Formats: sequence, structure tokens, C-alpha cells
Amino acid sequence: MERILRKLPLGVLVLDSSGRVVLASDFLRERGLITQDPEGKRYYEALKNLEIIALADDLLEGKKVERTVSVGDRTYRVKTFPGDRYMLVEDTSKEVLVDRAFKEFVGAVSHELATPITAVKGMLETALSSENPDRSVLERAVRRIEDLERIVRAVRTLLMVETPPGEEEEIELGEVLECVLEDLKEAVAKKGLKVSKELERVRIKGSRERVYILFRNILENAVKFNREGGSIKIKALSEEGGTLILVEDTGEGIPREKMPYLFKPFLKGEGGLGLGLTISRKIVESMGGSIEIRSERGKSTTVKLTLPAQISNL
Repeated sequence: MERILRKLPLGVLVLDSSGRVVLASDFLRERGLITQDPEGKRYYEALKNLEIIALADDLLEGKKVERTVSVGDRTYRVKTFPGDRYMLVEDTSKEVLVDRAFKEFVGAVSHELATPITAVKGMLETALSSENPDRSVLERAVRRIEDLERIVRAVRTLLMVETPPGEEEEIELGEVLECVLEDLKEAVAKKGLKVSKELERVRIKGSRERVYILFRNILENAVKFNREGGSIKIKALSEEGGTLILVEDTGEGIPREKMPYLFKPFLKGEGGLGLGLTISRKIVESMGGSIEIRSERGKSTTVKLTLPAQISNL
């Protein structure tokens, strides 16, 4: 039993009536919460964190306590069980991060939704108060409602890629890219962009919907942030261990200070919601691949995708 307790994936500390350590699990040693040879020492000599020492005081005084303790970049939930003079220490760092991320996400979505809602409300109130509503006001209200629809679609997509994909199929990568380019044809023509392609015929295994969303996000950015009359180069080629896809545009590049935050949600560009790259990375990682962005300010941006070895030549 003692061997099992020592190997548990949480901290277990057992004291005797005089406060000496009877047993300390390996978890406590590995996390640096206790000395390497604590058995036989008094708890205040063995433990290395003052808050946990204070909880050991409570334990010996017969108090049943549950408290959150922060040590460095980790968070622990500590519970004392005075009847048997032991305490449990559980790492809750991931729970804390998830909770924080959820709150930030809800806050960001609320902010993004509040702006167009307030604008639409004001426009409609103006129209209702007028005997002859200005058509342009109503048209602006419709555009803001379309903004709301884009936000809702983006959030739904983000939630969708957080869940395991359904049935996967073999997809010809070139077909998906051609489909995306066809859908972006009007935007490409409007900017006078030249698109060149060097696509080897390769298949990938995955969700067609997700693969489409992945390349739609990447190519939409390549169009949106490109210069008038610029170009987009797309390469997809087989290499040992998988497939390499490069999408290079001739836009103004990304400011250096923004580079570390590119895959963070709600980092907005001009007219964007800031979820595209977040969603793209989640899709790529769910397929076992990786995504990298290189950018030279004033010249170009290149998105590099590496997809795994499950890809086979046609």
C-alpha cells in the first residue's frame, strides 16, 4: 500500500502525532514541494512552501481545510484530513488555465457582439423616429447585422474544431485548394492579384469541412492583407514523412510585436474578428500537423503547413 501511495499522481503527506513525516509521495518531491529525504523530519523542516506548512499546522490542530496554493506558475488544491493526519495535494493548474481562458473568451465574445448590437439599435431607433427613414441608415444596420452573423459563425466554427472530428475521408488536397480559390475569385479579382500554384497530387486523411475551413482562413488572409496588384504563391509538395504546403503573399507583412500572438483568439487585423488563425492551428494540430508563419515587414508573409505521414501520393 505504501508503494502505491508513493506513486500516486498527486501529493500525499502523512504525519505522526508529533508532526514528523511518515510518508511523502514522489509527486511532492518531483514538484519541489518537499525535500528529497523528508521521512522522519518535522513537517516544517521537510516542506518547502510556507502556505503548505501553515496547512500542516491546521492538520495537526485537527482542522479540516481545503485551500488553493500557488507555487511558481502552478496552482495546487490542498486538503487536510485530521482524523488520519494526512493531506492531499492536487495540481489544478490546467483547470485554472481553462477557467481563465473561458472567462477571457466569454469576455471577448461579449465585447465583439456588444459593438454591432449597440450600433444596430441606434440606427433602428433613428429610423423609427423618422417619418421618412433614410434608406442608407437601414442599409448600414443590415451590414452590422451581417457582422453579427460573421461573429456567430466564427464562434460556432471555433467550438466545432474543439470537438473530435466525425468520419474522416481521403481528400485530394488540390481539389480543396481549387474550391477555396473559386470561392475567393471575386475578392482576388477586385484586388487584381495574381495567383500561381504548384500543386503535387497528394491525398490527406481528414474532415473535408475542416480542411476547407483551414485553407479558406489562410487564403482569405493572403487576399485581405495583400497589396493591390500583388501575388499569392501556393505550393503543395510531398516530402519525406508527409506534405509541405506554403502560401506566400506580397502584403505588408506582420509587425514584429504581433508575431508571438498570431494564434491567440481575438487578435484582430483590419476588419477581422481574429479567430481565423486560432481555428487554423487547432485544425492542423488535430490532424497531427504543424503551422508556422514567417513574415518580412513591408515585403511578404508565408504560411508553412506540415501535414503528417498519413498522406500518400495518388
